[in-house]
Amino acid sequence: MQESNGDQQTKSHSSIEHASAETEINILTRTTPLSVSEIATIRSEEQKNVVNKRGRTYKVGDKTVGVWLNPIYVENIPDEEKDKLKAFVASRAEGEVFKHEFLIVNALIEQLRIADKFGLPEKLLYTDLNLEFVDKVSAVTNDWGQLNLHALDEHIGIMKDRGATDEEIIIELSGHIFHEGVHQAGFSEFLDGKMPLGEITTVTSQLAYYLEQGYKGPKAYDMDRFEEGRKKILSGKDSVVDHDIATYTAVNLIHKTLTEEFPQVSGKKEDLDPYTACENIIAQISTEERERLLPVLRRIIHSSVERSEFDQIVENLRLGMDANRDKAA
Repeated sequence: MQESNGDQQTKSHSSIEHASAETEINILTRTTPLSVSEIATIRSEEQKNVVNKRGRTYKVGDKTVGVWLNPIYVENIPDEEKDKLKAFVASRAEGEVFKHEFLIVNALIEQLRIADKFGLPEKLLYTDLNLEFVDKVSAVTNDWGQLNLHALDEHIGIMKDRGATDEEIIIELSGHIFHEGVHQAGFSEFLDGKMPLGEITTVTSQLAYYLEQGYKGPKAYDMDRFEEGRKKILSGKDSVVDHDIATYTAVNLIHKTLTEEFPQVSGKKEDLDPYTACENIIAQISTEERERLLPVLRRIIHSSVERSEFDQIVENLRLGMDANRDKAA
């Protein structure tokens, strides 16, 4: 007999080793996700926020994240779809108050860690999300602070099919939420008053976060997109809002800077694609040098807003000066 999705999720959650629920959870130093039972201890009663949406907050120490539910207008839903929607919403794991609460709350708490690590004001990132149940869209998150549960559910299925663990899904999802936070106009406060450069800055930020975390699981901006971006640039395209081109640019910018900053561990390995080479560099950085990594990654994010950096990467590729182009082919 095949297990239900809820049974699988419950087993997956229980398979992770967690500390017991704490009176005060130090989420800035915590290295494991909060369990469903721990989340229950920090979860508020259902309440309404300033725009009258129902939801809950989760308080850890002096910090709070929140999840709010976009209204479901059932009168606008065809009768044949209502039962499907009710079943979808109800198919949550044991101990959760909404579908995928475990993953979503942990990903929001991770935004607090990102802010701390990268020296960002928490107000610049999404520590509150609005859940959308009805509209079926392809994007899991957007830069309006919305998360679509249908798209997330499909995304989680794809991630698990690719072998991702719950911890990896939390980090991968956290990167997407961070990406959308970078899109906010207020993020220019971190960028010395400059606006993010299309998708270049957002993808660079997301990949920099994954690299700092040592995350090696499946990701949206991978070497397939890198190669597609390379092809598009060679065909004459140079849009800064194209995600493939942004992936190619971000990986080159990160690789170039890490190679310059850590030359002692940046020996050329012809069998490595440039992103794996970045992972390899970071893995070999000494304990003494490790404290330099975050400032370097912050500087890479800052430099990603410069159109001149993007133009140089495009020019190098078109002039045949890009040393990485054949590795990804």
